[in-house]
Amino acid sequence: MSFVLTVWSQPAGLPLPRDVDEAAAQLAQVMKQPPGPAQPVLAAFVAALHARFPDSPDGVYDAGSDGLMAAPCEAHCNIGLSTHADAFDAAYAHAVVQANDRGLHVMDEQNGFVFLANGRALALGEPQHGLRAYDALQRGDHAAAWAEYRRLAPLRDPTSLRDWGFLICNGTACPRHVALGAAMAQLSGLDPASDAELARCLGQVRASLRPQQEQLLAGLKAATDPVAFVDAALAQHAARQAVERAARTAAAAGAAPPRPPAAATPADPATWEAAKTLGIAPDWVTSAATGQAAAQRRLGQALLWNAGKGSPALAQLATRWLERAVAQGDTTAQALLGGALLNGWRHMPIDMKRGLALLEQSAAADHPLALNDLADHLQGKSTRKSRQTGRTELLTDEDSVRNRARVLDLCTRWAALGNAKGLFGLACRLHDGIGAAADKVAAKGVAQLLKHPPPWLRAEHAKRVHDDHPEVMALFEPTRDDSREVFALARELAADIQRLPEILARRRAARAALLPAPEAAPTAEPATQPRGSTLHSPRRSQRRDDEDEDEDDNAPPPASGAWHAGHAALLAGALGFLLMMVMLTSLGKTSFRAAALAVGLSSAYGVWRVGDDLGWGTGRRALLALVALVPMAGFVVCAVVGAQRLKRR
Repeated sequence: MSFVLTVWSQPAGLPLPRDVDEAAAQLAQVMKQPPGPAQPVLAAFVAALHARFPDSPDGVYDAGSDGLMAAPCEAHCNIGLSTHADAFDAAYAHAVVQANDRGLHVMDEQNGFVFLANGRALALGEPQHGLRAYDALQRGDHAAAWAEYRRLAPLRDPTSLRDWGFLICNGTACPRHVALGAAMAQLSGLDPASDAELARCLGQVRASLRPQQEQLLAGLKAATDPVAFVDAALAQHAARQAVERAARTAAAAGAAPPRPPAAATPADPATWEAAKTLGIAPDWVTSAATGQAAAQRRLGQALLWNAGKGSPALAQLATRWLERAVAQGDTTAQALLGGALLNGWRHMPIDMKRGLALLEQSAAADHPLALNDLADHLQGKSTRKSRQTGRTELLTDEDSVRNRARVLDLCTRWAALGNAKGLFGLACRLHDGIGAAADKVAAKGVAQLLKHPPPWLRAEHAKRVHDDHPEVMALFEPTRDDSREVFALARELAADIQRLPEILARRRAARAALLPAPEAAPTAEPATQPRGSTLHSPRRSQRRDDEDEDEDDNAPPPASGAWHAGHAALLAGALGFLLMMVMLTSLGKTSFRAAALAVGLSSAYGVWRVGDDLGWGTGRRALLALVALVPMAGFVVCAVVGAQRLKRR
């Protein structure tokens, strides 16, 4: 049996084929061209193939298809390969690689495969991606095979993953790491019962290494960039081996064991080029290449959050370095990469599952960035914007209620770290009743820490939050009725902010004992809660203006219903001014002055007392009382204050 591979040049003016059918149609056009002398590129291809596999009676070329080259023309040629030859697989792969390297396409009509000159493989079924790596292994060029498997890794091609894992298991072109190699081969998803190569790879794993293999497999499945994961795992493995060897040497010499060195991960040329373009200091790249997790995270963050608009290539580089830091347990890298993957920032491909997993890991360590992003995400899932009213409504299903409870817990933990943004985020959620019944006294007490920062809170951070959200902060002003409780709570929190969860839980328990009721999901969320801005995200704070007026803390408290001397004085002042106007011509100068003084004092006293009933501040009451001493102006003031008093009854 023989296979015929047809090789042809891309016709000028035609687009590259997108599938096998388009490739077959293009080849049919090429084959209609009249015969002529072969193109030099085709002659060079045939010569290269002949140099590796010379023609012979028992060679790889099938005599039944006229051997090495059949039907030569200007734009294509046919290669017949015998399936009975021992070198059939090697010759097949070598023919494809040599053709593609010379800008030629290859058609395998029997299997329905097409190998384009740009390296893309097309197929009616599963495409064959690993021929170049296989050809490199057959030629003994392990470095080229390793590079090709790294290039193919993001495609998750099963055969390529299995073969790359086999290289890692055997230590070919890399330090030997049996557990990682088996995990990579297992990632292929192939069945070891029917795949001998996979079974042989898995068989190398000792029982003691199987837990590590399972752990590495889970990491590979979750990794956004498997190449970066492999680099970090190999570097850590090499570092551990070096430490173990040094420890054995030191133990034999009776010396203290050395400290573990950092795992080195060489910086690729693309990273150096990007760092140069973006103005990133070279020592940042050098430090990251030594394997320091903090340096790798710093470099990844600089590549992603650069001053420009970013690009998919920069996002890929940033992911690679952040993944290396994540592999070493860096919680900040987990938060940065998790938020970027969850939200698709800066051309980062969205991967919500991986992003949430990273945020959960980082939030478990109480990282403020992860607590913020996770709280924002969960709150967004539990709300929706009404098309009719434009208001943001709280969803009432069990998952949404549970998500809001988590939001409150996350924000409480964030604020308990003494973080200014965390305090603001918690105050907003307490005010709006996210996760529990609204507690505006607690919200104001927490906000007081931003207005009057205790020693453990950096004043400039508190001021920045206050200045960024002046309208929202105005909602947290204590009233005359609740100021004593607000300031008492603020003093308690300022003394020990780490007791914040305990203090809030105690308040909720006390309130529940007085008013036993589950969380009521309001039809519209009070709009004081802005989406929290993060340390690395350019998201804008969003404040919605649909505040429920019935719950507005800025509304003055209701006036007391009891009548007192102030009301009589206010009435006497207003009537007195009217009487003076009527009797103006009959009163003498001295009598007018005495009457004006008496009426003015009565009006001023009435304005002062009634203004207190209305909850006005001392300054406002004093100013209006002074105006009330003036004839005519006093009548207007008395009338306005009296109208306000009647309105508030």
